[in-house]
Amino acid sequence: MASKLKAKDPALTDPGKIKMMTFSKSGIGKTWLSMDFPAPFYIDSEGGARLSHYQEKLKQAKGAYLGIEDGACDFNTVLEQVQALATEQHPYKTLAITITKLYQTTIAYEQLRLGEKDVFGASKKPAIHAMRQLLNWIHRLDMNVLFEAHETTEWGVNPKSGNREEVGNQPDVWDKLIYELDLTLRLEKRGNS
Repeated sequence: MASKLKAKDPALTDPGKIKMMTFSKSGIGKTWLSMDFPAPFYIDSEGGARLSHYQEKLKQAKGAYLGIEDGACDFNTVLEQVQALATEQHPYKTLAITITKLYQTTIAYEQLRLGEKDVFGASKKPAIHAMRQLLNWIHRLDMNVLFEAHETTEWGVNPKSGNREEVGNQPDVWDKLIYELDLTLRLEKRGNS
């Protein structure tokens, strides 16, 4: 009888491409870094990469650009694009997505729809559902994936005083995303670099 075990010899397992996130304050270089990866398909929910120097760098990297006017702030459009990248032949080797605005816009629309019925984080449910769908497709891609997120303050309770206080920084996106990726980097500018 043949075994039903599916695990592979670790020496034969292909690690694939990197799935990562960078987060920082504005202007540190997340977008520029993403365009250093090979042949990026850049989904820009913020619109900042439509500036000429980004477009030129993207062109030199043999990349492509999907901006706000193309649906980059709509999760359904983004999911369609990622599904196409996962199922069609194409020249792209990297998927880069500015994720904070896409995620937060989805929450904002649901807050408007729910109005006073928005209790216990109900407005986050569609955005989290969409993030889970996106991650399912991301893991099927034979591409590098780079999420770019804004930075927000992380709050916690001081065990001595019991007061709420700032304890660090975190990406301004679904808090479980970092656990789904290979690497998360907080970028910081110190001095002139």
